[in-house]
Amino acid sequence: MTRPALVSLFVSLAFVAGAAVADDGVTIAFQTGVDPSKVAQADGDYEKATGKKINWRKFESGAEVIAAVASGDVPIGNIGSSPLAAAASRGLPIQTFLVTGVIGESEALVVRNGSGISKPADLVGKKIAVPYVSTTHYSLLAALKHWKVDAGKVTILNLRPSEIAAA
Repeated sequence: MTRPALVSLFVSLAFVAGAAVADDGVTIAFQTGVDPSKVAQADGDYEKATGKKINWRKFESGAEVIAAVASGDVPIGNIGSSPLAAAASRGLPIQTFLVTGVIGESEALVVRNGSGISKPADLVGKKIAVPYVSTTHYSLLAALKHWKVDAGKVTILNLRPSEIAAA
């Protein structure tokens, strides 16, 4: 799908999905990430496609976006598959209307230089930070299982992305 078509589809579906557009625009929750929607967002393509003001509100995790959408604080949000699955399993009042991309190949486990970690088995006994109920959290658990590293032998810390960088 071309970028203009993706922009038009996303924005049209957003407004059809029932997002109320006040005089000061509509608020859409987003997270930092790698997907085509970020380019269109940065270029103002959503606003150009709709002629409406969009107030972009940044969140650090999909769990935070889900909480804001479910509470009615934000009408539309961009999340990953794990927060969506968690919300659906809890019966939260949300509706999915577009899948923008598969990010699996964009994710990576990053270690600090000098950590002594060069292979998955080296993670045993270490602390690994991820935001809980995130695609990152799910991917870590799946990777540990794939590598046959017992998740009980690592300490998984629940930190937001900005806290991970600071730690």
